[in-house]
Amino acid sequence: MPPALATISASPTPTFIPALRPPPGVTSNPEHPASLAHYSHLTTAICVPIITIFFLLRTYVRIFVKRVWIFEDVLTTAAWAGTIAYFGILEATMTHHGGEHGWDITSGEAHSAAYWFNVAAIEYGVMICVVKLAVLWLYRRVFSPKRWSPFDIAITVLIVILIGFYGITTFVKIFECNPRAKIADASIPGHCVDLAAVLKTSGSFNFITDFLILFLPVHAVWKLEMGRRKKALVVFVFTFGLCAPIFATIGFVVRLHNSANPDTSWRQPEILLWGAAELSSGNLCVCFPELGPLLPRILRLFPHRRRVQPSAQGKATSRPGARIPMLLKRARPGGRRARNVMDSGIGLSAPNGGGKSFREQFLPRGWMDSGLGSHNAGTVAAAGEGVEGETKAGGGGVVEKGSKSEGSDLEAP
Repeated sequence: MPPALATISASPTPTFIPALRPPPGVTSNPEHPASLAHYSHLTTAICVPIITIFFLLRTYVRIFVKRVWIFEDVLTTAAWAGTIAYFGILEATMTHHGGEHGWDITSGEAHSAAYWFNVAAIEYGVMICVVKLAVLWLYRRVFSPKRWSPFDIAITVLIVILIGFYGITTFVKIFECNPRAKIADASIPGHCVDLAAVLKTSGSFNFITDFLILFLPVHAVWKLEMGRRKKALVVFVFTFGLCAPIFATIGFVVRLHNSANPDTSWRQPEILLWGAAELSSGNLCVCFPELGPLLPRILRLFPHRRRVQPSAQGKATSRPGARIPMLLKRARPGGRRARNVMDSGIGLSAPNGGGKSFREQFLPRGWMDSGLGSHNAGTVAAAGEGVEGETKAGGGGVVEKGSKSEGSDLEAP
């Protein structure tokens, strides 16, 4: 009996059994497995601070500068908080062996990774819907001067479609398998929906709706009588460089490529990384257009670039490069939608702005006073000096130094 015990105690430990058989020519490496965790850490380290800074700046402008807080701001706050939570779930997925090859982890570790991927997928579906709703509410406030116009109806229909689609897909992801425990452990008896089909459908819907949402401000701005460069800059402000559709396109391609791959512990978290980029770009699209009132405060930090020299005609002209190029320029009189074109160039009246123009309600003091917009036709503004000369209709303007621009945060040095 004692020798038998000695033999048992001296036997080697059980060999490693991978959750997935490695492909030919590949050897399992459970001690030092390849991992997507470092990409996840890098994505989180870059995106979370950026979207948080932009969100806090937007919140400051809305509360302390514009002193307004509407449903759009509630959606934006929920989008930011939910995106931060998504990054936390992404990191938890990587901690529980997500982003590692199936042949480098055990079956138990693969079950843990599958569980956390399902949680992240549910969170993504909810938050991408909230982010897109926040963007659409922004477009509705800015570009829809009249309720139930064709443009307003298009936004409303898209809002209903988004809520319906993401509500259904979220329900499907929650009850993906019966019993639900089968989501993490495929060996449990039961049945599941085709997850690959769900991922492909979700990816294609994201791809289509992101480009539809991109088309909305492009369609609204391109009808105005403005230069192409100015139109492109305005679209850039409201889409933040087209980042969201680009990430949606890449995410769609990744879903198509990875949805049927058996190495789910590696391929599925790869989809989550592109989802994180899409959520982050959507948050920036909501926040960036509201930051105009902060530009005068930023420009005040660079006084050496705000000197104004009198021109030969007696008007104030800034040195080359002293003024930021105008982002929004007044449309030509008589152009399409001219009655709604305000001196900002986009010029659609804010429906809930109490009769204020788009420039006064949406970009009242930042984009305009910093030189990113254009004042009334009879006003000549010198960037940084707060100097203003008013001209009568058809007359020339005389600039008086020392007078402050109305509504400007800049002061003469």
